[in-house]
Parts: sequence; C-alpha cells; structure tokens
Amino acid sequence: MGLLALAVGGHDLLAYLAANAAAGAGYGLLFVGGLQLINAAVPLQHLGGVLPALYLLGYLSMAVVVHVLGVVATARGLALAVDLGAAAITIMGIATFVLAIIARADLPKFEGTR
Repeated sequence: MGLLALAVGGHDLLAYLAANAAAGAGYGLLFVGGLQLINAAVPLQHLGGVLPALYLLGYLSMAVVVHVLGVVATARGLALAVDLGAAAITIMGIATFVLAIIARADLPKFEGTR
C-alpha cells in the first residue's frame, strides 16, 4: 500500500501497476486462506450457508471502503483519499495478521480436503 501511495504522489505508472499487482496477489492469498480456515472449521452441513456469508461480507466491506474513499476524493482530492485508503488497508492487514497468529494455535490442523 505504501507503493500505491508513492505511485500516486509521484505520478508513476509502473509503480502504480506494481502496487496493484501486489495488492491483487495479497487479496487473493488472503481470500484463499479464509476459505481454507472456513473449510477446516465449519461442519459440512453448514458450509453452504457460511460461504455465501463470506462473499457477502467481503464484497460489502470493499463497497463501503470504496464509497467512503470516493467521498473523500471528491471533497479533498485523490492524493488524500489514496493515502487514507492505503493507511486503512495497511492497518487492517496488520490486524488480520496478528489475529491469525493468535488464532492459529486454537484452530484444528488442516489435513487436506474433506
């Protein structure tokens, strides 16, 4: 996210594209990790209800952030919106990492697919 903020501030297209590629890869890994955790922790009979809830929460959370940052960009400028968005996403990423480390000891061992 820092690379994204630097790319926007410096008007650097290559840095912007690299930041987007890194963010997309990180998002994909985070989503797959969440699916693995759900698969390991949720009983089979509830899996069909939990997976749509994961998608709903994921897309709603992205929509809220995008709309808030859009309002900030309109009112105060794109650079500030990118800086705030990068900071918020970085903080959420660090919090997710810390929670994953804490919760890791409590989760059952993942031994492959069901």
